Amino acid sequence: MEKNYQIVNIGHFVSRTGTVFLHSLLDDHPQILSIPGVINFRNLLNKKTFYSIEEAFDIFDKENPKFYDTSQQNPSDIPDNGLYQLGEDKKDKIFTNKEDFKDMFLKNLKLLKDITFQNILISLNIAYGKVHDKDINKCKVILLHPHEKNDCIKFNNLFKGSKFLITVRNPINVYNSIIKMVKRRTELRNEHYYPAGQLVQSAKGLEDFRKNKMEMYILKFENLGVNLENEMKKICDFIKIDYNPSILKSTFGGKKFWGNNYYNPREKYVLNTTDIKETLSKKDIIILSEINKKIIKEFNYTDIVHKNYNHMFFLLSIFLPLKDEIDFIKKFNLKNFILYLKFICFFLPKRIYLLYIRLKRRI
Repeated sequence: MEKNYQIVNIGHFVSRTGTVFLHSLLDDHPQILSIPGVINFRNLLNKKTFYSIEEAFDIFDKENPKFYDTSQQNPSDIPDNGLYQLGEDKKDKIFTNKEDFKDMFLKNLKLLKDITFQNILISLNIAYGKVHDKDINKCKVILLHPHEKNDCIKFNNLFKGSKFLITVRNPINVYNSIIKMVKRRTELRNEHYYPAGQLVQSAKGLEDFRKNKMEMYILKFENLGVNLENEMKKICDFIKIDYNPSILKSTFGGKKFWGNNYYNPREKYVLNTTDIKETLSKKDIIILSEINKKIIKEFNYTDIVHKNYNHMFFLLSIFLPLKDEIDFIKKFNLKNFILYLKFICFFLPKRIYLLYIRLKRRI
């Protein structure tokens, strides 16, 4: 490999906190090498031994069949990066020549002694930069996007000395956005899903990251709406790159990014109370405020807390389903029997665990 790069990872502890938007702000920086959006790397990560560099490429290729032409992507894809609507007219695309990309990747990986997951990801990003005429000599950072919390923790162990940009957002806004995402997934993919697992991850907050002693910059998403330039300068300082005005524009491949089907990065950074009332009941907001109390206090989200309630109400109401869970139960059908069975079996244990998390903190 030509040089040593600082590895920087983008991730979160719960969905809907703006990681893809943050990625789009950093994507066009001249000192950053990055593949747009979130790529599928699960099979690469889980494979213990690679027998050839060609095998490594083939695994990536099969996991990311629409990688080479973003116009082939659509809202039903997993993940949905929103790369199918780029540019001012939402009709631009990013085209990557597959043969050139493969050739660059194989050449880069050959320079390394071992065919490891780490070296494969690094080589993929270098190859992508070269194919898209990035000035590699100016680049200091390779920006990866593990996205999910568990993957971030794995990356922390794999990429020694790497840094993390972790996004945090108003917990009420987060859950409201998750519910919208669930409804949209059901429409696009006929994928019935309930977000109970997200409640636990949200309640646990940053504690798993801190236990693993990750070097991280915690970005309060709402700060991007208060002073974008100031916040991005702090990020530049953290990952040790020069400030560049390109990071004030949301783009991928130099083309305007509009967000994906679940989330528009240009939506308000503050709570939309009318929108919230349609999705969450007062009981829901109290429960969410209590189980997320540590994050609320640490990041000063005091505006969302219902102050005039008895804490005994929370202790009792946490065992009642939230509004979206009631809607989920009402839509029961035999085709999704297994999913409903999981919901019933895990509902009480998850609620007990949420109560345990809340009580042990004594905030």
